[in-house]
Amino acid sequence: MFARILASTFILVALSGCANLQAVRDYATESARFTGFKTLTDHFLHRYEREQPFLSDDSIRLCSATKARALHERRQAAYPDLIQLNGSITAYMMTLAELAGAESFDLSQSVGGLGSEIRQHPEFGLHAEQVDAYTKLFQLLANAVTYGLQQRAIAKMVESADPLIQQLLGGMENILDAYAISARNERDCVAGNLEIEAIRSKSVLSSMLGKHLAAEKQVEYDRLDEQIRTAQAGVAGIKQGHAMLKENVSTLTFSELADELKGFTRAVKETGKALSELR
Repeated sequence: MFARILASTFILVALSGCANLQAVRDYATESARFTGFKTLTDHFLHRYEREQPFLSDDSIRLCSATKARALHERRQAAYPDLIQLNGSITAYMMTLAELAGAESFDLSQSVGGLGSEIRQHPEFGLHAEQVDAYTKLFQLLANAVTYGLQQRAIAKMVESADPLIQQLLGGMENILDAYAISARNERDCVAGNLEIEAIRSKSVLSSMLGKHLAAEKQVEYDRLDEQIRTAQAGVAGIKQGHAMLKENVSTLTFSELADELKGFTRAVKETGKALSELR
């Protein structure tokens, strides 16, 4: 018994000065703070309101009001599950940060805001594989309160969670691809109809105004496209960082791991900053 207590004390003392554990905490914290996916999901949800003035079932219009309303209803149905998917990654990263950040930690609230399951929406990139990974990650987080010492807890959780994290982040990459397609379709509807109205207008002033508005909208959609590509880079960085952590989780005491993980942390942080500047 004394030997076990002594060994545990030695591990905690070693960890208290371990810069590598700090690197794990920093990576997890920055990943949890990454809000690009949620911001773009909110934008995706409200597409119908932005394009509604340009919708009609007349053949002159580029986008059908009937189809747009039906698509809007499907987006509304998918939204809670898309947000929960993102929330599962946030909850996991917060848990990982807590495990790496203190000798004592309370993880009992880690899944408090999550549902135990989500539904698939293949049209928007959320498939059965992500639904299954979400359920398993939820169970893993619910059991995290039973984990022991920090280093052992980190190793156990990272190794168990990595295939789920890879699947969920891969799903987020697919969903962001769907957002990009949606944004291009919205651009064609809004900017395209403004251009058509400008061409058809008999007033020179109205025509010039229509062309100006179409050009302004094009700038907005170019910025949105850049936001999506930046968010994709952020998700990819989180994904690659976790894969690297899993491959090296048994070598947390090596400075090489800390240095490499810090690189992923900087990339995620810079991506988040870039996204905030694009808004």
